[in-house]
Amino acid sequence: MIADIKGEIVSKLPSIRDIIKSDATVGEKLKMIFRDYGVTTTSVLASIGLLIGLIVQALKSPFTPSPSPPPPTPPSNNPVKKVLNQLAD
Repeated sequence: MIADIKGEIVSKLPSIRDIIKSDATVGEKLKMIFRDYGVTTTSVLASIGLLIGLIVQALKSPFTPSPSPPPPTPPSNNPVKKVLNQLAD
């Protein structure tokens, strides 16, 4: 499996080198690489946004206090609840 991935990367290197050595502008070179290999600007922006969100969450979580448990509820004086509790026991 790793050999397959390595072979795929090695097979694509000459075409990437050809694009880089071409006389096109940097923007055109990036567009060619993005178009040829299926990378879209939306996917790049989404991955950058996800990365920033993860970093912010990781930095924020140690400083966020954990929520305290709710206070216990006092026993009810409702006679219906008392009868139901007695039936349940």
